[in-house]
Amino acid sequence: KVVIISNLQQWSVDVSSLFKNRFESLGGSVIAEYSIDLAESNDYRSVIAKAISDKADIIYAPVTEGMSVFFIQLRDNGYAGKAITSDVITDNIIQVSKGATEGVYQTLVMDPQNREKTQHMINLYKQKYGKDPKLVLFNAWGYDAVQVIAEAAKGCSDSVCIKDNLYKINNFNGASKDITFNENGSSPTYPNIVVVRNSTLVLVK
Repeated sequence: KVVIISNLQQWSVDVSSLFKNRFESLGGSVIAEYSIDLAESNDYRSVIAKAISDKADIIYAPVTEGMSVFFIQLRDNGYAGKAITSDVITDNIIQVSKGATEGVYQTLVMDPQNREKTQHMINLYKQKYGKDPKLVLFNAWGYDAVQVIAEAAKGCSDSVCIKDNLYKINNFNGASKDITFNENGSSPTYPNIVVVRNSTLVLVK
C-alpha cells in the first residue's frame, strides 16, 4: 500500500502521476494522494500524519522544496515504513537532514563513469571557470546538446535538414553517454535506484 505526497509544483505533480500509473499497471495499490501548496507552507506534518493513519507501507514523495524538513518530520512523526523519492536527495540534503534520510530510496540518473568524453568536458569547464563542475551530469547534458546539434547541422542550410539529421544520430560519443535518437526524437536515459546508507547514496544492485 502506497501513499503519494507531492508539492503543487509541476515536476512533482508529473512525477507522482507517472509513478502512480506505472505502479498500478504492475498491480500495486495507491491508497491515497496528498499535496502541499508551497506558497502557503512547507510543513508536511499534517499529510505525514494522514499517511501514517492510512497505514502506508511505502510513502512515495517527490517533493521539491523543504526536502530536509520533510524527511526530518517523517522521522519525528514515527513513520516506520519505506520512503521513496526521485532525484531530490543530494549530499547536502543528507547532511542537513541529520540522519533522517537514512534508508530512503530514490531513482537517480547517476553521473557518467569512466568516459573519456566526460573527462574532456570537465577539463574544458575547468579551463573556462577555474573550478570543477558541481553537477557533472547536467553539464554533460548541456554539452552534448550543443555537440549533437552541431553534428546534425553539418551540410545543412535550414532547420528541416537539421531535424532530419538528428533522427540519424546513432551512437554519438557524448559526455553523458553514447547518444542514439529513436523514432520519437528522444534519447532516453534510464535512472538507477539508490539508497541512503551510512549517509551516502549507494547503488542498489
